[in-house]
Amino acid sequence: MQIIVLGMHRSGTSMVARLLNMMGAYFATEETAMPPTAANPKGYWEREDIRQLNDRIFSLLGMSWDNIIDFKSDLLTAAIQQQLEEPASKIIFSLESHRPWMAKDPRFCLLFSLWQPLLEVPIGVYVYRNPIQVAQSLKNREGFPLTLGIALWEKYNLCGLANGVNLPKILISHAELIRDPVGTVKKFYQDLLDCDVRGLRFQLIKKFRLLLMLNFFMNRIIFTFIKIILIHNKLLYLKLLKMVMYFN
Repeated sequence: MQIIVLGMHRSGTSMVARLLNMMGAYFATEETAMPPTAANPKGYWEREDIRQLNDRIFSLLGMSWDNIIDFKSDLLTAAIQQQLEEPASKIIFSLESHRPWMAKDPRFCLLFSLWQPLLEVPIGVYVYRNPIQVAQSLKNREGFPLTLGIALWEKYNLCGLANGVNLPKILISHAELIRDPVGTVKKFYQDLLDCDVRGLRFQLIKKFRLLLMLNFFMNRIIFTFIKIILIHNKLLYLKLLKMVMYFN
């Protein structure tokens, strides 16, 4: 099986990709894996060549991952597809002898329609997180205003869900993974089996559970901080609170 991890930046896609890797899903060699950075010291669990190729497509469109206000799916023309097809096929070929494998890049939310025709049996794993937490994380990492972070969250998720409409997929809530890691991981593993993904193993590692616990407390602190700030703007606070309640 070919497992594609989808989701907005800062939504927990790296955590889910790491979990898949711990279950036995292959993703890269040491040379092709993206190295950890200060923004993500635990690692991205994605391929550098996939990220570079997707960034090249954005460049052809005169865009970047964070400058997509004019992005529309009909911009992904046959000419753009031709630019991607050969290098993408080489990457997929290198993965095929390692099934089940997984590929993760938030840019897939916008560009997956270019990749899907090259895949035989793709399964989507869609990770979602509430918009305030995503926007705050982007603010901390990139210095983006909260409004930009929320706008990017909306664009990525709308495009990602549209691109995956005909894709067998598993939904994972970042909030549920933090709140109930054991139950969520067990359900995730069963969902993978139900999608006929074979060759994975179910293994709850204490280190991973500790990481989830620490993330939970950090998220509570961040949310409280945002609430204090937004309480001075009641209308904006109520609007964002409704969005949080919907995605939790």
